[in-house]
Amino acid sequence: MSKGLVFVCLLLGLTNGRSVVAQERSPQSASTLEVLLQEVRLLREAIETQGALQSHVGLLMGRLALQDQRVARAAELLKELEDKAAQAALQRERYHDAVRDLQRQIETADDEKGRATLTERLNRLRRERFSTERDNSRVEQRVRSARQALETEEGRYSEIEAFVDHLDRKLYLDTK
Repeated sequence: MSKGLVFVCLLLGLTNGRSVVAQERSPQSASTLEVLLQEVRLLREAIETQGALQSHVGLLMGRLALQDQRVARAAELLKELEDKAAQAALQRERYHDAVRDLQRQIETADDEKGRATLTERLNRLRRERFSTERDNSRVEQRVRSARQALETEEGRYSEIEAFVDHLDRKLYLDTK
């Protein structure tokens, strides 16, 4: 029993010695652990921030691409309408020339029957021209609206692009 008691005392003495050593190292270990824990927290925060920024930048780039498509569609529509307006202007000139020619023919017509036929053609041509002018005026109104829509879409594109540039500069300066 005395050997067992000596063994237990010895074991307790060794354990107490170790706990004293552990307690002596504990302040250094605690400060090292705190520094490491703080570093891990900062890394986690940086990773979370980077993930949030990446998703935000992805959304902004998507908005920019979508706005680019809107600008392209608006520009395409404007070009089509401007082409129609140019064709309408050519047709207006043709009608004007045709009316002038018919009026000349009416003035130089020898018989009443020929003059009546030419007058009937002239009246029909004037009605067509009136209808065409009404359509041309609608096309011109659509051109003005399309031009305004294009300017609006280009303005929105510029706003998004400016924001992306601002964000890029800010991120660049934050990394320095």
